[in-house]
Amino acid sequence: MLISSIGAQYILDEVENQSSSIKISNGELSQTVKDRIIKEVRLCFRSEFFNRLDDIVFFQPLNINQLSSIVNLQLKSLGCLKEKDIEINLTDEAIQSILKKSYNPVYGVDPLKRYVEEYLKEELFKLLIQTRFPSPSLVTIDTGINNQYLLRIQHLQRTTSNSPKKPGYVRHSTHEEPMINVDDDDD
Repeated sequence: MLISSIGAQYILDEVENQSSSIKISNGELSQTVKDRIIKEVRLCFRSEFFNRLDDIVFFQPLNINQLSSIVNLQLKSLGCLKEKDIEINLTDEAIQSILKKSYNPVYGVDPLKRYVEEYLKEELFKLLIQTRFPSPSLVTIDTGINNQYLLRIQHLQRTTSNSPKKPGYVRHSTHEEPMINVDDDDD
């Protein structure tokens, strides 16, 4: 398997072009763009190498639903929170703010992951150290006044549940903490 970004600019141009035949929802590139990419690949590699390629797969830029899932997975994968019975939830506004500040289709998902790591996980860990989170808790990340991330910490009270896999929870109390400012000056 060989992965390359040869011709990626053609895909980005087509996605950004409003009059283009591509629809992000169906994920299909026009044949013209595919032909341009193949031509570019032929220019970059010798014909002996190109002829050994079994197939060429065209990757699409990530859509908003996929990006939102990546942000959620990045935060929900924190093992230390699972151990402390703390669940993370993000509002749509928080996800939009995160994506606006971090995602660039040219660089893919890596800047998004770095942003979540640097700004959200780090600040969340600081609050975990400074604040006693009751167990179990639901932490909702939202955006508030002045584009500041807010953490809403809800203490959940266990209830008896019919399901042996997952106990039921009832909200007991809520606490709100400002987290970090999001700078909008670079837009």
